[in-house]
Amino acid sequence: MAAAVALSAPGSVSAQSPDETQRRAIAQALFDEAQKLMEAGNFSPACIKLEEVVRLSPGKIGAVITLAKCYEGEGKLASAWSRYRNAADAAKVAGDPRAKDAQKKVEELDAKVPRLTIVVGLKAGAVVGLRVMRDGSEVSAAQWGVAIPVDPGDHHVEATAPGKQAFVTDVTLAVGATTTLEIAELVEPNPTPTATPTAAPTPTAVVTALPTADAGPTKVLGLPPRTWGFVIGGVGTLGIVAGAVAGAVALGQHDALAAQCLNRFCGADKRGDIAAYETTGLVSTIGFAAGGALAAAGVVIWLVSPASAAPPKVSVAPVVTLGGAGLVGRF
Repeated sequence: MAAAVALSAPGSVSAQSPDETQRRAIAQALFDEAQKLMEAGNFSPACIKLEEVVRLSPGKIGAVITLAKCYEGEGKLASAWSRYRNAADAAKVAGDPRAKDAQKKVEELDAKVPRLTIVVGLKAGAVVGLRVMRDGSEVSAAQWGVAIPVDPGDHHVEATAPGKQAFVTDVTLAVGATTTLEIAELVEPNPTPTATPTAAPTPTAVVTALPTADAGPTKVLGLPPRTWGFVIGGVGTLGIVAGAVAGAVALGQHDALAAQCLNRFCGADKRGDIAAYETTGLVSTIGFAAGGALAAAGVVIWLVSPASAAPPKVSVAPVVTLGGAGLVGRF
């Protein structure tokens, strides 16, 4: 069988131990199954089986070349390139004619294999305990700055050190491309905020503030209290003025009657003048009394009321009409 020939070596078959016989049987079974999977295009499971074959049959050139073909079919060009080189070198040493074909595949894949150069800067390289990992495998310091053949696709790179924040990145490698990744430095980790214990909240009393003068005086019928003080005081002032005017008129009436009535006795024809005099005198008295009271009340209201934004303006002006003289107040 071709499969069996691929695993066997030239020369006579020597005696084998039971363990050796069992190992070779397992390797042959795996090899046969891998061949079927490769023919069906299922390279990933085939390569896994062939890796076990190479482990169980070290130094078997046929197994190594078959694994290289499997890697190539799976798209792992760097892995295939490396296995072809191993097979070519082993075949040359053994004088195996397969060395030529293996070397040809090495040269064919050399231009297609992606390469990744990891450059570690001076600051990062000086960090004690620095470790650089690619896809879970450590990249030794000897590999730093060297274009290492890597399979196409995505690769995960990490750089870690005690007391430093890890450098983590992913890089995608294309067929035939050489990519350089620089790790300049590893920075200090971000400080973790620590929770500060807080004391239990102290109970506080809820106090409702009473309205102050800043809130504005309470209005009565649309006017603040001080304005009412001005109004009432103004009305009282007008009453006093009206009482004074009426008093002056009453004095004039009194003097006229005194001139016309002898010994303070007046005739019947003067009863109307006397009644007018008495009415004017009553008006004067009421004006003085009521006006004084209102004026005093207005002053009190003005003093005890909160100040408003702008005090009202009050003006009093005398007027003369056909009915007599008087005062007009404006506010």
